[in-house]
Amino acid sequence: MIKWHRILGHALRDYFSDTCYSVGIDRDINFPQFIDTLIVEEHEGKKSDDTFLKGFENLSKYNLITYKSLRQPLDSWALDELTSYYVLFRKMISPDQKKLLPKENFGLYGIATRFPDKLNREEALEYKRPGVYEIRRGTNKIEILVICEMPEEERTALWHMFNMKPEIIKYGLSEYKWKREDYKKLVLTGLIMKYERSEERRVGKECRSRW
Repeated sequence: MIKWHRILGHALRDYFSDTCYSVGIDRDINFPQFIDTLIVEEHEGKKSDDTFLKGFENLSKYNLITYKSLRQPLDSWALDELTSYYVLFRKMISPDQKKLLPKENFGLYGIATRFPDKLNREEALEYKRPGVYEIRRGTNKIEILVICEMPEEERTALWHMFNMKPEIIKYGLSEYKWKREDYKKLVLTGLIMKYERSEERRVGKECRSRW
């Protein structure tokens, strides 16, 4: 079974290589499951702004992410899990359990390859801009990034490598500027494995040509 969130996590590690953020994958929070991806501001480097990866312009100090690939639904249960991880993680890293770190220090993100129709019927996503939505859970705001709706531009090239259309995946592969060869190898190996098992073998060939 291909662990898509790990492949995306390695791509994000490459993207954030020269910034103040570090990217954790399958972060253990003393719970039966793990946070898919955790982006933490913890050292010197570029901060997020309007030139950053689309959807990540306003990163917090701690950013918890759940990612669902083409055959995995981003639904209410997935967001229930994400908010529960947030509660546990906030308690875990706060030095004083009677005075938790400010909620403004935390960002919650749901990333989906395809538009989450079921979630939208249940909770009504608020459209912000192409490929970016928002949903509120109690006092929490969750950003929803929909890869298939992202426009084709430099700031979305990474997302498009995880699109569902071969021609858009090819666009992402051709436009994304890799920073580290080790992460490039991990990501492209995962993409090749996926597409060599499907009818879209030409995408697998395109991945190999990018090595």
